[in-house]
Amino acid sequence: MVPFRVVKIGGSLLQLPDLSSRLERWRSQLPSDNNQTTQNIFVMGGGKICDHVRELDQRFAFSKSQSHTISIELMGGMAKIAKAILNVEIVNQLDSILEQERDIIFDCRKWISNHPNVPHSWSVTSDSIAALLAKEISASLVLLKSTDNPLNLVDDYFPSASNGLSDIQIVNLANKAFSCGP
Repeated sequence: MVPFRVVKIGGSLLQLPDLSSRLERWRSQLPSDNNQTTQNIFVMGGGKICDHVRELDQRFAFSKSQSHTISIELMGGMAKIAKAILNVEIVNQLDSILEQERDIIFDCRKWISNHPNVPHSWSVTSDSIAALLAKEISASLVLLKSTDNPLNLVDDYFPSASNGLSDIQIVNLANKAFSCGP
């Protein structure tokens, strides 16, 4: 079986006009584990779309559960955006991930909506969702961000969601080192 790596792509990275090139460059620099390819499972963050839901939540006082559910549903659309950028298949069943041996995008809506003990609040973002997925499938975790961001600056639920993960990396994909231009 191929080892797994959960890769959360921060929604803020969609502001980069050369995001596709940066992702390809990052993927090309990944080491293989003992001459074995690691399967990347991409989870797309909500970015400005979910930020807009936060603004609407403040204006109209949604319930915590409503805000959470709306944001999770939007992650399905974000998975389709990731597909357009990465040109890899979307999978929406956890069991289907384990059957793959190639990079995929995980549309986590069904899975996270039924996940026990996940707070339905703004304390859970795609960072925590990616961490929960990594734990569930025994994968490493990479958070691709648009800033240098130490672990203590991810969402409030992340310490609980990532508890037990031994391999967590945060990569600033907006850094000039990943730029494909001058």
